[in-house]
Amino acid sequence: MVQYLAVIGFFIVAIVIFALGLHFSEYKKRKDAGCCGGGSCSKEGTPGSCYNSKTKFVDDYMSKISS
Repeated sequence: MVQYLAVIGFFIVAIVIFALGLHFSEYKKRKDAGCCGGGSCSKEGTPGSCYNSKTKFVDDYMSKISS
């Protein structure tokens, strides 16, 4: 019986640690985090689109590689 309680306790602790990690993560605190969640974002890279930051990152990365 103690073994079952230990396993259940372990999983509860693991779930709590995982949930706290998600809660305090910096991923959703980015300024463009909520932009690409659905149909509200354009794929053309218009101003205000989250795709601007992604294409800028790729362009910067490619320019560093080629130089």
